[in-house]
Amino acid sequence: SIAKAVEIRMKTATLSPGKQYLSREAATALVERAMVKAESSCDGGEAFTFRHDPRLNWPSIQYTTREQVEGILRDVQCSTCLIQADDGWPVPRQAQEA
Repeated sequence: SIAKAVEIRMKTATLSPGKQYLSREAATALVERAMVKAESSCDGGEAFTFRHDPRLNWPSIQYTTREQVEGILRDVQCSTCLIQADDGWPVPRQAQEA
């Protein structure tokens, strides 16, 4: 069911590092957009499948080393401001100060 898929989608966000979460509204929008009703299920009930963009599995066309990223950041010639949420992907303090 869509309700079960929404619950599972919300739970997957909590499996990432940090305090990741996904609101019910966001999960519902993602699930409704991605779910497609399938022909039939093996038990005769409703069946769904998820569609996704297969390009998400393609290898990246650009890779950078930590040194390259730090070099680019050092070369920035204007004022910058880091805005970081309280909840989200954890970033080590030393990386923020680099």
